[in-house]
Amino acid sequence: MNGADDHTMARLLIEANRPADALRILSGMVAESPDDAVALRLLAQAHLLVSEGRQAAAAAVGAAEHAVALDGGNAFGWRMLSIAYGRLARHSEARDAARAAQRVSPDQWASHVAVANADSSAKHITHETHAAVAAALRLGPNEADVHFVAGRVAAVTGNVALATQEYQTTLGINPEHAAARNNLAVIEMRRGDTGRAAAGFIGMLAIDPNSVLAQYNLRVAALRALRIVNVVLVITVLIGFNIFGQLSTGADSLHAWAIGMAVVSAACIVAYVLWIRRKAGVYFGRFVRSIPRTDKLLTAWATILTISFVGIIVAVFLPSNLAGYLYEIIWQMLFVSFLVVLIVSRTRKPPVG
Repeated sequence: MNGADDHTMARLLIEANRPADALRILSGMVAESPDDAVALRLLAQAHLLVSEGRQAAAAAVGAAEHAVALDGGNAFGWRMLSIAYGRLARHSEARDAARAAQRVSPDQWASHVAVANADSSAKHITHETHAAVAAALRLGPNEADVHFVAGRVAAVTGNVALATQEYQTTLGINPEHAAARNNLAVIEMRRGDTGRAAAGFIGMLAIDPNSVLAQYNLRVAALRALRIVNVVLVITVLIGFNIFGQLSTGADSLHAWAIGMAVVSAACIVAYVLWIRRKAGVYFGRFVRSIPRTDKLLTAWATILTISFVGIIVAVFLPSNLAGYLYEIIWQMLFVSFLVVLIVSRTRKPPVG
């Protein structure tokens, strides 16, 4: 095939969601013709589609920078460069590249979207950002990406209602828009609706199984759910300390209090799980099964919480002195495990988007 045919084949592979195959073809083309601006632009796009990681973004930057140096009048090259810079958290350069695309092609909605996306990622919303959103909506009112970026800008400015509306419009146009599904789920998670948020993240993974962002957010959802269980268990243990510390209380009264405490604790946890199940719907089973696959630390914590819960039930049937000792062990397990999870979770940074 000649160069034009190779360009066409690469584009078709990208459109067919086969960026890895396109990458192989384009890498060979660029190796033979290092100054092929068209191949370089497509190569940058393929790198960005193959992976959300920094290595792919860095490779995309190299290809896109070379492309715009060869042909600065092509807006697509500037847009790819802006996205790649954004993935590397080089937000100032991303915003400059997006504005270069906007200057080159002010009649293309995609270039205005690039400006709004870069500004949203940098959390630097200006009147130019809102003007870009307005222009994009005027030029591409039926484009999913236009409404998605309008939602992003609204979210950054704190207008959650508008952001939700724009994300829902995005999914109405393109039900498989993974980023819109993810952002809607993030809004649900911030509202405390862990079940519905988990369903959104799992739905996103069904569209894009390799999404680093969806995997990260699903771990956050699981973490929040386990924190609620942890709080219930900690309250139960603290009450238990108080009960078993009352040596003057009769044995029958102690036993009744212990049973009541265990029942209330079990009821709270079961009610919370059932609430998540109702909100998550058909995705609940996948959410539970996803924890061992996505995060070993959370799996270990879930195991400790389960053991702690069983220990609380077992304490009901023990003499008061043994029950008090068991509660002390459970308290130490809950405290140390929560501290470890808190420290580790704070060291994990969300993917740049």
